[in-house]
Amino acid sequence: DSANYIVQERIVQHDRLAALCPTSVNTLRLYTVMDPAGKVVSFCPIMRIGRVGSLVDNWAQGGISVGIDPKTGTLMSRGSLKPGKGTVVFTHPDTGIRLEGYAIPHYHEAEEMVVRLHSLMYRNHSIGWDVAITPEGPVVIEGNDRWEVSLIQAAHGPVGYLKKYFK
Repeated sequence: DSANYIVQERIVQHDRLAALCPTSVNTLRLYTVMDPAGKVVSFCPIMRIGRVGSLVDNWAQGGISVGIDPKTGTLMSRGSLKPGKGTVVFTHPDTGIRLEGYAIPHYHEAEEMVVRLHSLMYRNHSIGWDVAITPEGPVVIEGNDRWEVSLIQAAHGPVGYLKKYFK
């Protein structure tokens, strides 16, 4: 057979994240930026949570975007659905789990990992990382050099916060 295949190991998410939505792998969207001196910093972390019945956590497909407090590694109070898919939520609409203060396992480990990985990619100014959390720790799914700023705005507010990183 002349076909090409990609075989990937199945990702099993941490039980705390499966509790939010068991039908999708719920991922962190971690953003990193390299400053002019070459130092990589992370900013505006987000948790992407699917809806029960969906296989994806993608915001464009009806998933929920919730900001993460980078100091505590816990969810902020409100989640957003993309316009046309819903509105603001304070609990998961399907599972009823309250968002505010919900602890994300291995959060700081994931953040350190993407900062370290970005430091190896010196030609990329900013990267939006999709990271799954397994029982053993974080796993990078992909890094995006063209990430959507509206996801940050929905979770963290106006883009004025970003001006110090993007001059």
